[in-house]
Amino acid sequence: MSLVVPVVLWATPPTHAITAVACSPDGNTLVTGSKSGQVCFWGVQSNQKEEDTRTLQPRIITTGQDGPITALDICVYEGTEAVLSVGYDRSLFLWNLTDGRCLVSARDVTTGPPTVLNVLAKRRHIILAGEYWDIDVVDLAQVKVACSLHGHTNWVVGIVSWEEVVEPREGETTIAKVILSLSLDGTLRQWHLQSSTEFAVLNVINIGLPHPRALAVHRSHPQVTLVVMQ
Repeated sequence: MSLVVPVVLWATPPTHAITAVACSPDGNTLVTGSKSGQVCFWGVQSNQKEEDTRTLQPRIITTGQDGPITALDICVYEGTEAVLSVGYDRSLFLWNLTDGRCLVSARDVTTGPPTVLNVLAKRRHIILAGEYWDIDVVDLAQVKVACSLHGHTNWVVGIVSWEEVVEPREGETTIAKVILSLSLDGTLRQWHLQSSTEFAVLNVINIGLPHPRALAVHRSHPQVTLVVMQ
C-alpha cells in the first residue's frame, strides 16, 4: 500500500508544550504529546563524538486530537507496534510507530477525561482512568471498553499492573493479572483480573494521606510500592 504524505505549512511554527512522554522498546524513538493535541516522534541518535550522549531529531508530528495529550504508551495493534495517545477530550488514537500513520481513532471512549494509562502484559488490553471514579479495561482489537472496575469514590491518579502465578487448579498453573489503583482520597485497591472481563477485588487499603499524585511498583518485587504525595 502506497503512502501519500501531505506537506503542511504553518504561518508560525506550532507550539509543543509537552504533557506526556513515551519511549519505544528499542530506545530509538521518543514520543511526546503536547498541550495542543499534537504527537511528535523523535529519533534518538548516538553522538559520534561523545558516546555517552544522545541527540534528538524530530521526525514526525501528528494532528487529530483536539485537547491536551494526557498519556502515551507503546502497544501492539494488529501485529504492529503502535503509539497509543489518550487525550483529555476522551479520544484514543493509535499511530504507526514507524511512519506515524493513524491506524485507528475513537472518540468518547471513557465516561470522563482519562489521565492515567497502563498497558497490560502482551499489550492487547489497556487500562484507562482519571478524572472519574471508574477504571476502564479497553480491548485494543475493538477499541472499546471490555469491562469497568467500580469501587473508587474519587478520581484515580495512579495505576500499575503485573502478572503473577495463581494457586494451581487441578494441576494447571494460572497466570493472573494484578492491578493496583490509587485514588485522590488515598485509597489503594488491588484487583485480580483473570481475563478481560473477569475480575475481583483482593484488597482495599486506605493509606491515610489525602491528595497523592502518582503510583509506582518495583518491577521485580511488586509488593514494594511507591506513592508520590503532593
